[in-house]
Amino acid sequence: MHMSSAAAFPSTKSARHEMIRDLLASESIGSQEALRSRLAQRGIDVTQTTLSRDLMDLRATKVRNASGTLIYTVPDHDGGATHDGEAANVRLARWCQLLLVTSVKVGNQLVLRTQVGAANLLASSIDLRAARKSPELSPATTRSS
Repeated sequence: MHMSSAAAFPSTKSARHEMIRDLLASESIGSQEALRSRLAQRGIDVTQTTLSRDLMDLRATKVRNASGTLIYTVPDHDGGATHDGEAANVRLARWCQLLLVTSVKVGNQLVLRTQVGAANLLASSIDLRAARKSPELSPATTRSS
């Protein structure tokens, strides 16, 4: 039985927004058409009008990357630009100071314990930072204590 890739991802507005945020944080995308194409590759078909509205909702702006190309960026959940690498390091350090309760090395894994309800926030900060440094890294699995 063949499953379409569209069924693999929820089609809600908030899920689409998270996918857009993830794509813009991890790739240099300079046009709405390029973004529509990347979304379609991930099973999300969206009209140009809807995508334009989504970008406005996410407060997307265009910035010049290191090579001078204009690319879309959206604010991280805490308001910083998704493509600002040094700011991402500072934010991750701040989130670790605020949210991390303990860390324990178990074999080749690091188990992070956060305040109740804070695991997703810390994990998404770690995932975004890891994706920017090494796109082949898979997202961390986390659980609040």
